[in-house]
Amino acid sequence: MKIFGIVRRIMLMSAVIVFFAGCSGREQEKSGEDKSAEAIDSLEMLSQQIAADTNNASLYYKRAKYYRNENRANDALRDVSRAMQLDPDKEAYFVLLSDIYQDMNKYEDALDLLRRMSEREQPSSPALVKLAKLEMAFDNHRKATRQINRAIEAEPDNPEAWFIKGYIYEEQNNTEEAIKHYLRAIDKDADFVDPFINLGILYSDRGNDRAIDYFNGALNISPENVNALYLLAMYYQQQEMFEKAESTYQNIISFNPDYPHSYFNIGYIALVHQEDYEKAIAYMDKAIEVQPAFYQAYYNRGYAHELSGKYQQARDDYRKALQIMPNYEKAVEGMNRLDNKIY
Repeated sequence: MKIFGIVRRIMLMSAVIVFFAGCSGREQEKSGEDKSAEAIDSLEMLSQQIAADTNNASLYYKRAKYYRNENRANDALRDVSRAMQLDPDKEAYFVLLSDIYQDMNKYEDALDLLRRMSEREQPSSPALVKLAKLEMAFDNHRKATRQINRAIEAEPDNPEAWFIKGYIYEEQNNTEEAIKHYLRAIDKDADFVDPFINLGILYSDRGNDRAIDYFNGALNISPENVNALYLLAMYYQQQEMFEKAESTYQNIISFNPDYPHSYFNIGYIALVHQEDYEKAIAYMDKAIEVQPAFYQAYYNRGYAHELSGKYQQARDDYRKALQIMPNYEKAVEGMNRLDNKIY
């Protein structure tokens, strides 16, 4: 069963959750303040330079990048547009503007812009890779293939281009070619995490333990990569290696205690496979604490209460799940079961 496809597509399209790990909240706040101060100083300097040289496109471009890093999309858009007016042939300005459009959820504008850029003489491989990604996001496989082939022709050693071509093959259910191209991406850059993860996913779909090797390969490069750790734990869980699954989920919790799915899956293992209902309840408690709208966790906690004979607590949890997700089938079935029980 291919349960990893959504995760893979989200990773490719960069619609991923940013996980903060490795430092305390106070350290994060301090580092954030320092970064912000540096950005302000740099922006002040750039603004002074622009005031002294108002027709310098590269200065507007640099300030646009700073604004983008500070999540000031409108200011970034204004500056990069000015840079393009002053120097309409600079590819980097097209690429930055396309990134800003994507930040603003203007994906069609980004696609149109990159298409126009690609019609210019000898666009670069990274720019063509960006275009291929967007074509894939719009399910334009043929156009994506054309652009990624151009990217590889322009720069045969570009690992991301080989990776994206592998992904295109995978989307077309040509698994063998996908594997070959992911391996080619790794050959071009042995520290490129994404092809390791996608290879792990492909072998996970097959129930093949080579998945473990590839997920661990990703973790050798990036030890706190939550995607790789979570997928590895899911594979262990699928293969009923529950101790290893729980250990891997606990590893995620150790540096990312606000990741609710680790608690949920440990609780699920306790509920379904270990029949340890108190443990299941404790971990569902934690999942709900981290993500209060986690209706599946309310249901599982309710089911653990039901199996423990705590029918009122079970009813309360099923009711809460239905408040969050009306007509949630499992919760409806749970309420019906309770109605038929003898108190």
